Amino acid sequence: MTGSGTNTYVLGRGEGGVAVIDPGPSDRQHLESVTTAARRRGRPALVVLTHHHVDHAESAREVARALGVELAAIPHRKGPRPDVALADRQRLRLGGATLEVFATPGHCRDHACLRWGETGAVFTGDLIAGEGYIVVSPPDGDMADYLGSLRRLRRLRPVTLLPGHGPSIEDPDDYIKRYIDHRLEREAKVLAALDPDRWRGTLRLLPRVYGDTPVAAWPVARRSLLAHLRKLVDEGRAEADRGRYRRVATSPPGAR
Repeated sequence: MTGSGTNTYVLGRGEGGVAVIDPGPSDRQHLESVTTAARRRGRPALVVLTHHHVDHAESAREVARALGVELAAIPHRKGPRPDVALADRQRLRLGGATLEVFATPGHCRDHACLRWGETGAVFTGDLIAGEGYIVVSPPDGDMADYLGSLRRLRRLRPVTLLPGHGPSIEDPDDYIKRYIDHRLEREAKVLAALDPDRWRGTLRLLPRVYGDTPVAAWPVARRSLLAHLRKLVDEGRAEADRGRYRRVATSPPGAR
């Protein structure tokens, strides 16, 4: 589910401080590479997480201890306890770099994007990937929040996106719009697959909604399908009953 792997970034230079963003999995060789890179750039100052998921955060405590620095993150009950609890619009100053925190829930509740103020680049974690699309898995993932966070990212007008997976993205506005359009198109498929007169479970809906996705990926797609369904229920466009769903019938224009 991580594509070509998880990106770890080392930012800052000199005595002003160096930060490690998303140190990644607990792998000895990787840990040594990250800590060596941080020390070579200057004085290690901070480990920062975009969110608590294991592929981004598993080694966070190990790297912080090895470098003798604090761990900064938006707190989450399943993640490592941060020494510095981040908040929306908080600024972290490093050697030659300023990181501004933007709360961007949706992929999970504690997700944050980090804007590198001096360049206009944004570290996007798992809000956007440089390859494929992001899974939104309830209950920690929320599709309405996810779409809201994508729109917020677009309003930031980033120059470059530095994602948690895949290559950097040099056409941010078009790329974010494509992500939003993809989700809205999938939502329209979900709504079209629902019947106002018949209840359907997610296993019946999957082939109708994700017929363009390899069957091997359906267990993962089912999580995002559930997120779409919950959004439609919250908006009053669908209703749920014991794991089954149906579309809410609407009256034609002018009908009473």
